Amino acid sequence: MSQASSRAVNETFKRYDIAELNPAEDMSKLPSCADIYRSSCGSMGIKPNSALLDVLPKSPGTYNLLQLNLSANYCGDKGLLSLMPVINKNKNLQRLIVRDNGLHNATITQLCDHLITHPAICVLDLSNNTHLSIDAGMALLSLAKKNTHVRRLGLNKTSISPQLQKKITAVITENQKKHGIPKLTSQNLIPRTDFFRCKAAYDKLDMNLDGRIGISEFSSNFSDNIHDQHQARQLYAVMDKDHSGAVDFVEYLHAGFPDLSRADILFTIDVYSVYSNVDPTASLPPEDTLSIDEKAEIASIFRVYDTDQDGFLSPKELRNGMGKSWLVGNLDEILKTFDTDGDEKVSFEEFLHLMSEYYKS
Repeated sequence: MSQASSRAVNETFKRYDIAELNPAEDMSKLPSCADIYRSSCGSMGIKPNSALLDVLPKSPGTYNLLQLNLSANYCGDKGLLSLMPVINKNKNLQRLIVRDNGLHNATITQLCDHLITHPAICVLDLSNNTHLSIDAGMALLSLAKKNTHVRRLGLNKTSISPQLQKKITAVITENQKKHGIPKLTSQNLIPRTDFFRCKAAYDKLDMNLDGRIGISEFSSNFSDNIHDQHQARQLYAVMDKDHSGAVDFVEYLHAGFPDLSRADILFTIDVYSVYSNVDPTASLPPEDTLSIDEKAEIASIFRVYDTDQDGFLSPKELRNGMGKSWLVGNLDEILKTFDTDGDEKVSFEEFLHLMSEYYKS
């Protein structure tokens, strides 16, 4: 129907208090995902990432992204924030991978604000962003509670404490019970059997368990014959793409599957990784890493906040004290998280654990 025709019909509709008929939207006049990204970068005063422009749809009005994997491109805080309009526009986006991008708490807090109402997002991987700590953790906990579609969350090698990760994992588990575990496939995904066969072989070669294979470890799998040792060095040089003198698991897989891109390899590792499973023995409690002077400083802060000197911080005391010093998000949620015995007040031991997050971040 033409616009003129729709206007005529609308005049008739108005007489009977019927909603107007909107003409079909001309898709050719809508911006593409690449256009939206360029415009957002311009507004933020940053240069668009050329590798991202290559993967974003360029057809006008096409918003059908199912996944966005930024692990092969370092975007940083501003780079991710510039993609927010693209993420919002793609209502069917299920998977967002932003591993190893140097992200900080404030950026993740903004990301979570956007994703709370996203209708499809179910996988979010923030692994290897070492700056992420309590504020990001609290934002992610809130996201998982408010958007139950979120059912996989990667937090490996972040500074979010095991205690807080456990709480996030508990919510994620409930979301999985409600909606099921996401099943995501890709034509460039290494078959599961092949992946774990390669992983077993890699672990066998990694004799010192440092997560990398050195030339001596690799060549030990060959005979002492000069020809075989020469062949081992040649193969190792091919695998060691960055010439660092050590082969990581990504490089090892790339050698076995040379037709796949680095992004495909990272995608495969991501799919077969364990999400949000926290080993409580994997690291010391953060308060055990504090120096004597740091613990003394935290004790002094606790005494200042504890205005009634009863040895505990009430919600009011915590809010009055911390609200003046830090922008830590929802203090009521923080109280629930670190009030481990559920008595609705924070002991010095609980406060010490809370504050240690800031000292190590």
